[in-house]
Amino acid sequence: MTPLGVIITPPGAVKVSKELRAALPAKAVVRILRTTELRPGGETTVVYESGDEFDAEPHVAIVRGNHVVADFELTALFLDEGVGSSYATFKTAQIQTGGKQHFLAVFRNIGDGSRTAFAGVVGTKDGYEVDLKEWTTQGRVELLTGGDLRVWSAEDEGQCTWCPHRYDVSKLRWRNGKLVEISKFKTRKALDPATIANNPIVVEK
Repeated sequence: MTPLGVIITPPGAVKVSKELRAALPAKAVVRILRTTELRPGGETTVVYESGDEFDAEPHVAIVRGNHVVADFELTALFLDEGVGSSYATFKTAQIQTGGKQHFLAVFRNIGDGSRTAFAGVVGTKDGYEVDLKEWTTQGRVELLTGGDLRVWSAEDEGQCTWCPHRYDVSKLRWRNGKLVEISKFKTRKALDPATIANNPIVVEK
């Protein structure tokens, strides 16, 4: 860690079965492989990258019966925000929010590591979708005990990237299957962004 950035090191490549390898794109490098239960009967959730060390091109794929039934590309998910392909896999977790099980994947940009993208995949009646998307600066998503979410994102105040920043903190609530912001505040003091960004998923106890 330096004031200019961090070295982004994704998880090492995961060895997969021949059947799963055949179901994925030929150049896919699997970073995360999890057995999840987003729909009845469960599935295998795979985070893979189809690019290179500079443009990783991450995806979250859902596999059932050795067939890819859903594949979410990060750049397509955040098309409006202009998120590029130079993001690497950081962390994942299966969480309960909005009354449903989600597979939450976290990605950080290759470079200074200051941008954090969150994508939550959920099972639906007919398949799978991403209904939780957050693009932050050195951010964090907190799951609160009442079911709400709290999203942290650092302010860009012109100082060095990894120097202390004040944070914008939004509280989100599920309404009709969508997240709606119900309140927002700014931290009074500047906080160390590494402390927050390096622990991007927090479950309140």
